[in-house]
Amino acid sequence: MKKTDVAGIQIHDNREKGYSHSNDDIDFKKSHWNFDLHNDFPVNFTNKIKERIAELDLKRAVRKDANVMAQIFISATPEWLHNQAWKQQVEYFQDAYEWVCNRYGNDNIIAATVHMDEATPHMHVNLVPVTSDGRVSYEAFFNERKRGDLRKLQDDFYKHNQDKGYNLERGERQTDGSKKQHLSVLDFKVQEKKKEIETEDAQLKILQTQNIKLQTKNKTLHLEAQKHQNTASDLQIVVNDLTDKQNALQTQIDANKQHIKNQREKLSNLDGKLKTKDGIDKILERAKTSVTGKLILSKDDVNDLVKTALSSPIVKMQEDINELHTDNKNLKSEIEALKTENRQLKNKTRKVDSLTQQNNKLMQENEKLAKNVSHFSTRASTYELNYERVLKEKNALLSNRSRSREQGIGD
Repeated sequence: MKKTDVAGIQIHDNREKGYSHSNDDIDFKKSHWNFDLHNDFPVNFTNKIKERIAELDLKRAVRKDANVMAQIFISATPEWLHNQAWKQQVEYFQDAYEWVCNRYGNDNIIAATVHMDEATPHMHVNLVPVTSDGRVSYEAFFNERKRGDLRKLQDDFYKHNQDKGYNLERGERQTDGSKKQHLSVLDFKVQEKKKEIETEDAQLKILQTQNIKLQTKNKTLHLEAQKHQNTASDLQIVVNDLTDKQNALQTQIDANKQHIKNQREKLSNLDGKLKTKDGIDKILERAKTSVTGKLILSKDDVNDLVKTALSSPIVKMQEDINELHTDNKNLKSEIEALKTENRQLKNKTRKVDSLTQQNNKLMQENEKLAKNVSHFSTRASTYELNYERVLKEKNALLSNRSRSREQGIGD
């Protein structure tokens, strides 16, 4: 990076503006979680570079267009980092920082800023590219073309992680003869953003599939519940009819009981004179013994009297009473049957209520899943927009670099 780029890197790494137009992933409410492993407080990158160059006591001044700062970007897969506790994440970046210091010299380090306020935690290690012979030379420092030091850097860092017990896989290795270029920080973010979009898309498809299955199940249960509700409505009509019939029967029973009570009161007033044929026979006997000459009753007259008594309304009333008792027993049996049927109908109604509750619960789950689908759709759209914006910035940056090379600007 040239001197003109340093201030912008400092603003980004230290979150000096409190906002970013180019990176929507930054959550500035979490920026207080960021920390610098090399400095106890924020430093001015330009001043630190000048101080380090002054320590070299160079015979010639560093060219104005020279790359005076390099940056090493260190992270890991989002899944692995998010599965680590805060302490383990800090230890991972601390070990990586010490490894960089040992490899490129602690004196050359400007800052080692860990960003915990973005989707994937990562560290920016900024350093002055001072060679072993005391020159400021980015190309000689990494010696990319001659010894493939950047590839070796990745191999060595992978070995370092294995030695420290971090179960991480090495990134895709460049094959001989391929033209794969080293990813810059911007390239890496573009690539990671693309992976995040793919992950979000996969999660979205899973949620959509679950939503479709739930909707199908919901429709089936809704139809079943509707069927039971229709059946319950029909049954309720039957219950109402039976209840009306039961009430009418109970009214008839009450009326019959009152009628019986009234007839019994009338019978009790007869004083037992004409209750049975035996009573009439006794009257006949008394009539023979008490003949005084004034009144003579023949046996035929007495028999006629008996027939008349037996055919009297009182006797017929007793027969009606017996018939009413029989009807009452039948009514009681029918009422018991109606009560049993009513209990069965109530059980069916409770089952319908249970199915309705299940249906309502499924509808709530369906609404929740629909909200999740909408949420992931919105996030996926946002990621796509961010991806396109970052890609445009990357292309613009590559275009600027290309023009700079064409003008002969370089180290």
